[in-house]
Amino acid sequence: MLVNEMIRRGARYYANETAVLFGDERLTYREVDERSSGLAHALIAQGLKPHDRIGLLLNNSQNSVLIDFACLKARLTRVP
Repeated sequence: MLVNEMIRRGARYYANETAVLFGDERLTYREVDERSSGLAHALIAQGLKPHDRIGLLLNNSQNSVLIDFACLKARLTRVP
């Protein structure tokens, strides 16, 4: 099963359950799926294509998960 399918399946089956907890902030499985998809579309709209490399300089946060999943959905190669 592809990671994209796993993310979407989690959103389908556990939509309102907490997927990411960081400090006081929570994201549901649905929010993770929707937000990471939005980020993936934004990266593609900037002209990135599958297998392009994208450098990431991030602190640990709920956004790290969203950006990692967005890169996977857009088929980008993440370079931490």
